[in-house]
Amino acid sequence: MTEAGESLARVVHDSFDAIRHEIDLLPLRFARAVSISALPVIAEEILLPNLDQFRSAFPNISLHISLAQTDRPKTPAPDVEILFRQKDRLLPGEVVLLPGDAVPVCAPELLATSGQDPASAVRLGPLLTDEDSRMWTRWLPQVGDEWKPGDMARTIYLEGSFLLQKAAEHGIGIAICRKATIGRAIRSGRLVPLSDVAIDQDWAYTRRVAAGREIEPEVQIVTDWLDRVCAAP
Repeated sequence: MTEAGESLARVVHDSFDAIRHEIDLLPLRFARAVSISALPVIAEEILLPNLDQFRSAFPNISLHISLAQTDRPKTPAPDVEILFRQKDRLLPGEVVLLPGDAVPVCAPELLATSGQDPASAVRLGPLLTDEDSRMWTRWLPQVGDEWKPGDMARTIYLEGSFLLQKAAEHGIGIAICRKATIGRAIRSGRLVPLSDVAIDQDWAYTRRVAAGREIEPEVQIVTDWLDRVCAAP
């Protein structure tokens, strides 16, 4: 095909994929499932561990959980979106669910190789970061020079906070992770915090309900459940 033909073929192919996806979703729409879109780390650390509790309490309400790979709102909008944004940029009706402050963490095995010295662990690296590479440059100036990474400490880049946290759990390096999402990993011993010094106190995980859906009883039940789950210690 010509270049124009190949371009048209891609558009047609994508259109058929979109139609097929909508057909696949028809049973969910008829079942009146409440749709929740969340970043992968929130789905993994907050939603999935609490789904059994929701199912037991509300057996007649169906949930459709999808992953948002970026902080940008989805189109078409799900019933409930869980996003990550600065607190002073919340939209009308948007509610803070979880704080966004973050601290450095690593696997206990990695800390052991540094003689249980957190500053030494940071100096040796490797340092993990997602596409928001500003996190280390914001955190390091708040601590002493003894934390400054050495010339040999390399940086490993990962896409998204989910991969960042999982890489830290696997002992690949030191990561600055959101305190709201690392509770289970710390309690189970998969991660250890290296410092109480935190950044991003002005950020938060938020929830937003699609216009017109906030009055639906099922949606109100789901948002009340999310608020309770996120308020629990």
